[in-house]
Amino acid sequence: MKSVDDYIEIALRLTFRSITGKVGYCLAIAGLYLISPPIVIDLINLFLAKTSFGQLSASEPMPVTGTSIVSFGTLLILVNHFWAPRQQNREVIGIRHNSLGSFPQEAVQKDLPVLQRLAAYREIDVDHSDSYTKGVLDDHETAIRRLDRVPHQLSGFLSSGADSPIAYYGLPHVPLAFYLGYLLSDSKYRVDLYDLNNDSGRWDQLSGITRAIDLFTKIDCVESSDASGDVVVAIGISYPIHPTEIAELGLSSILATAEINARQPTRQLITSHDQIAQVCTEFRKTLEVIKNKFPNRRRIHVFYAGPVSLSFALGRCISERIDPEIIVYNYSSQSIPKYAWSLSFNNPDHPSARFNAHHAAGGSHAPVQHA
Repeated sequence: MKSVDDYIEIALRLTFRSITGKVGYCLAIAGLYLISPPIVIDLINLFLAKTSFGQLSASEPMPVTGTSIVSFGTLLILVNHFWAPRQQNREVIGIRHNSLGSFPQEAVQKDLPVLQRLAAYREIDVDHSDSYTKGVLDDHETAIRRLDRVPHQLSGFLSSGADSPIAYYGLPHVPLAFYLGYLLSDSKYRVDLYDLNNDSGRWDQLSGITRAIDLFTKIDCVESSDASGDVVVAIGISYPIHPTEIAELGLSSILATAEINARQPTRQLITSHDQIAQVCTEFRKTLEVIKNKFPNRRRIHVFYAGPVSLSFALGRCISERIDPEIIVYNYSSQSIPKYAWSLSFNNPDHPSARFNAHHAAGGSHAPVQHA
């Protein structure tokens, strides 16, 4: 079933056709006749006087109707000759990011705002499906290289229109979305976020204004410390983060644990850009508190449960200059431990991300840097 936006799009696309301008001219002429028939009739009779067709008689003026028709005809002319070409010259860039789902390329195009649907559409396809075997990431080198290429691809696309909006959508694993957000953290990128609506099957843009999420933030260590060590940050939006599952990793030298949680975690809790901004602000504040309390922190371990759009946005909050190395973990209820692998990045000694395989407490921790 078509939505109201779909019918608006069809109507607007009609304005791109040359016949729309021709109809506008015809309506303008007809409207002028209704406003002042004698003038039009006199012009026609001047022509007819040279023929044997006789003369036309003038009818009564209809100024209100005529003015309305002229106005509508003029609007069609202006839209067809000036507005429509500008829309066709605009461009929207999509970033399709996938490693978990099955959905077609350019899937978000039909769910863009109406005016963006009228623009040219190009897409960067970041699909990691070929890097997984039975849900396990076994070709991490290719996955990381594919992500590292995105900023260069995007720069090439934006060379013809630096202010083009970017539509990010997809179903990737959390560390991959987080890392791509980090790579695209430059404020020059105008990124619009989309999440899959499980009820409608369409991609919903996170825009508009909705009520704030009821968040609570805490850090379990009150005292500051100059000691060298790591900090854990747990972010529970769709589901709570369970400390027992983090404990399976047996992380050492932990200075503190910070939590950013929705008081009532639930799926599809995030529905607007304002809510994204709210969580990102809280995350950035938490990183600043960690920086001030623990100036010699070495790494920050991030455990996250929430929508793809927010994980990408949180990645954009990481400061290359201020923050230490970031390690983002992937959760799977069927693996042992539950957080069996992660990506680490923002390490000055490693320009790209590294893949880490994890084992239960007492096992090994194996970081692997891609070639």
